[in-house]
Amino acid sequence: MSCRCGCALLLFFVISVFPTSLKAEVVNLSWDNDLLTGTDRGYTNGVRFSYLTDTADENDGKSARFARILRDELRFLPGIGTADSKQAVSLSLRQFMVTPEDITVEDPQFDDIPYAGHLSLSGTLWSWNADTITGFGAHIGVIGPESGAESVQKWVHKATGSDKPQGWGNQLGTDVVGGIQAAHGRKLLQLGQGGNIE
Repeated sequence: MSCRCGCALLLFFVISVFPTSLKAEVVNLSWDNDLLTGTDRGYTNGVRFSYLTDTADENDGKSARFARILRDELRFLPGIGTADSKQAVSLSLRQFMVTPEDITVEDPQFDDIPYAGHLSLSGTLWSWNADTITGFGAHIGVIGPESGAESVQKWVHKATGSDKPQGWGNQLGTDVVGGIQAAHGRKLLQLGQGGNIE
């Protein structure tokens, strides 16, 4: 367990101090792992790399132009392109995996969840003002061997000295997944002095 804690703390330190000056308004890397709990079962690992463009009215940079183009093309959607709102686009690449509780068993475990990996790309146009936020997005991805989850879990377990997962040969088959989503939030109550999230 001390090796696992050391690896997790080292990774956290590297991610925290690594400069993320990629000419984007926001770049984010998030990692979820059951490394600290020492057990694999259910949701066992997830990685997401996200990029948020400059706001559409920010400047003439490429990311601001991209946000402006999407805003102008999707202006017919409710909450997009209103005069008092700002817009930006988020793009995310993510991978996550689930495994049964006992990863040392090679045979299918019909009384537990199956091995499954998911890899997807998503994009969302966000529009907000002082009182509301609205987002419209889409995602496309794959479930199954093409997600790369097997090789990622085996690599992480080898690097951390954890048990080698044996049952990936029984993972869910290949399937393409996708969808569209909409989100809306409205401020109902403000306690204290209002701030500026710009």
